[in-house]
Amino acid sequence: SRHKDFHVMPPKKKAPAKASKAAISKVVKKQGSIAKKTDGGKAKAATPAKGKAPAPASTGGSRAGTRSGGAAKASTSPAKKAPAKAPALSKGKSVAVAAGQTPNLVADTNIYVEGSTVWACDLAFVDRAKNSDKFYNMRVLVDSKGTTFWCTQQWGRTGTSGQSNIDGPLPSADHAKAVLSATFKSKTGNEWGDTFRQKSGKYNLVKKDFG
Repeated sequence: SRHKDFHVMPPKKKAPAKASKAAISKVVKKQGSIAKKTDGGKAKAATPAKGKAPAPASTGGSRAGTRSGGAAKASTSPAKKAPAKAPALSKGKSVAVAAGQTPNLVADTNIYVEGSTVWACDLAFVDRAKNSDKFYNMRVLVDSKGTTFWCTQQWGRTGTSGQSNIDGPLPSADHAKAVLSATFKSKTGNEWGDTFRQKSGKYNLVKKDFG
C-alpha cells in the first residue's frame, strides 16, 4: 500500500507572558536601590531627607570656620590690663641756690625740700695735726617739673673745687634721699634726721641756711 509522506510540524512556541506593570516597577526600584548602595564597590553618601538641610562638611576641627568660608567668631582673648601706676612720689618743694653759694651740679634744678627738711648738707673735716682740711657737700636736686631727681656729692680740700659725683636722673625723691642718707651716715656716723653728734675721725656738720 502506498504511504503518503507528511511532515510533523513542531509545536508552536508560546510567547512569554508579559510582565505586569507592578512587577516591572518593583524590579526597577530594586535595581535603583542597589545602584545607590554600590558604585564600583564604594559606598555613596545617603541622600538627605526632604525638608532637612544637609550637615555642614567638616573643616578639620576649625571653630572659626574661616577656611570653609564661614564668618570668624569674635576673639575671646582677655582685654589688656592697664599699665601699672607709677609709685607715689614724696611730697615736697624746691629751693633755689642762695646768692654766693656753689651752683648746683645739675643745670635747671633746685634743692629738694620736704616739709621742714632741706635735703642738703655741708660737711667739714679738720685735723691740724695731720694738715687735713677738707669738705664734703651733698644735695638732693629736683627739676622744674618735680618729676626727676638727682643726688650730688662734691668733695675735696677746702678752698678747691674738688671732685664731684652725680647719681641720677632718678625716678623719685625717695631714691635720691636714700643715696644721701647712706652717704651721710658713712661720713659722719650719724643717721640723717637724728640729733647730730660729732664723732672722732668723722666729718662734722656745718650749720648752714639753704633758704
